[in-house]
This record gives sequence, C-alpha cells and structure tokens, in this order.
Amino acid sequence: HLGVAQPAQHRGHGFLRLTVQRADRSEVQPVQAVKIGHTQQAQQLAAWLEPHAPKHGGVHFIAGVAALQLQRLPFAIEHLRKATLCSPDREDYFAQYARALAMGGLQREALAMADAAVGLANDTDAVPWDTLGVVYSLGNLHRQAADAFRRAVERAPGSANLRFNLATS
Repeated sequence: HLGVAQPAQHRGHGFLRLTVQRADRSEVQPVQAVKIGHTQQAQQLAAWLEPHAPKHGGVHFIAGVAALQLQRLPFAIEHLRKATLCSPDREDYFAQYARALAMGGLQREALAMADAAVGLANDTDAVPWDTLGVVYSLGNLHRQAADAFRRAVERAPGSANLRFNLATS
C-alpha cells in the first residue's frame, strides 16, 4: 500500500480520491480523469504517483497526454519518452510520443516514433492509428497517413471523425 492522494478540487468526484495498492493499478484513476476532461487533475495525480512508480509506463503516459492537452509540450515530450522506455511494447505510447514530437516541430524524430508504433501495432484500437495518420500528415507522408487513417476507420467504421480524416488525407 503506497498511500492516498487527495488533490483538493472538484469535491465529490471519485477519481480525485486515489488509493494506490500496486503500481500496475495506479493509472486507472488518472485515466478516468483524462477521459472526462479533467486534465489538470490527471496531471496532478500522475505527478503524485511518479515517485512511487517511476518505471511505470502508464503513469508517464497519463502525465504526457495530460500535458499535451494542457499545451505543456516539453513536459509532454519528456513523459511520453519515459512511457515508451518503460513500456517498449505499447504502440499507443509511441503514437502519442510521435504526436508530441510533431507538435514540437521535431518532424524527423516524430516520424521515427510513428514508424516504431506501426511496427508494434497489431490489433490496436482506432485511436493510435488516427494519431499516426495525423503525424504522417504533418510530415507530408500522405500515403502513410492515408493508410493509418484507413486502419483507424477499419477499427471504428461508425466514426464520422475518422472517416473525415481518411477522406481529407
């Protein structure tokens, strides 16, 4: 048992009270915070968890994604880099790291991470493929972008946003 984190905001939201028993479960609460748009709280939770689980890729991933959403690019790049190092088999981590690098204008590095994600991807969900499509588009690799967007649509055929991205790639 590592302890309890209680960031003081938004009373009544269960995701703000976090009991960490094992590092492999520690990312669940911050993930929920990111999904419902509470990125500041997710980042706070991940920052609290990091000293307790410094080699947990999920903690770094949540911190990085939250930082991306909060436009804290250097912080996002650093945490997403750590996420890929801690969990080198997670294509979704590589895809988001590639996105952060592309947003930071580091196109060569972003495309290398995108290629790494593609090499890892098997039956991944639509989100990493959509992210990779955006990265390839930013790098002017339109054939690869269209392929990534096509794979995203295959995994979520009912998504209008994914179909739009494919149609405009």
